[in-house]
Amino acid sequence: MSSGRAIALISPTGDSIRIDGTTRSLDGLGEALDADTSFDLASITKILATTTILMRAADQGLVDVTEPVARFLPDWKSPDKSNLTLEDLLRHESGLEEWRPFYITCKSVPEVHKKIAELPLKYPARSGFHYSDLNFMTLGEVVSRIYSSDLATIFAREVVSQFGLTSTQFARPKSGLVAATSIGDSIERKMVSTKTPYAIPEVAEEFGAWRTQVLVGEINDGNSFHCFGGVAGHAGLFSTLNDLIRYSRGLIDSHNGDGPINPATLTNFAAPRLEAAQGLGFRRYPMRSEEFAIGHLGFTGTGIAINLAHGSALIYLSNRLHTEGSYSPMADIWRPELTELAEVD
Repeated sequence: MSSGRAIALISPTGDSIRIDGTTRSLDGLGEALDADTSFDLASITKILATTTILMRAADQGLVDVTEPVARFLPDWKSPDKSNLTLEDLLRHESGLEEWRPFYITCKSVPEVHKKIAELPLKYPARSGFHYSDLNFMTLGEVVSRIYSSDLATIFAREVVSQFGLTSTQFARPKSGLVAATSIGDSIERKMVSTKTPYAIPEVAEEFGAWRTQVLVGEINDGNSFHCFGGVAGHAGLFSTLNDLIRYSRGLIDSHNGDGPINPATLTNFAAPRLEAAQGLGFRRYPMRSEEFAIGHLGFTGTGIAINLAHGSALIYLSNRLHTEGSYSPMADIWRPELTELAEVD
């Protein structure tokens, strides 16, 4: 049984908010959720931070997504990576493998980026869509090089201030109630031990800092927490239902020519290439009348989808991993909620 969820359905005629459950119900210590409860967004970080910052950078003339990654990261000048572009990473068409627990073998952020640059591609470049955290770990470093600053500072300036966010930041919740996630690193430890779903070479017994407590206010993602200190391009943000409503409205306003992103830039980032369900950073969800929503899911039990053309959005925040027994697949949770968004008038 999941501890709780906070859901917002935004439409041109008004918002509908549903909130039920508690921050932490399994041990009886939970408090009732509200619209300002902080959730670990997990991979929603990929769009709310990294993708949005790159849109801002494009608007400022600082970057073109067709540029090679090697322009920003010299270690990417090896034969198999020298021609890979920022767009290839944003679209998950780089050929990099899906996931590696770098915290087992790497002791610093530079070491992680060096390891990624040295890893052979798992798939031929631009041969298809292969979702990879490594793409966005790398893009987070590219963002830092573009602005000559750290990712958290850039995010505060280019996203938080521009979209009017009040409760969103990297590494830890800003304030107030916080939703629990999983029992320590138990899920990732199992992934490493069983080599499922990825046949990785790392060995669980070689890591001595596995977390075992219920995670409350600590980033769930192992690489983000153990390697990056909670500030990474692929995961690390805490946010609230109210702030994600503000972000959604900011993108809708941008689409209409009155927001923090140039409409042409947003249209470009929302468009597909090889994979119909993937734009530049954003996932794409089909709506009715040939419309689509852009957004992303987060492993911890979070999701966001924004139908720019319709001016509607769905925000779903839960702590699905804080459950008794097995947890529900996010796709099964998301599908009926997305159907509701598609039916908004």
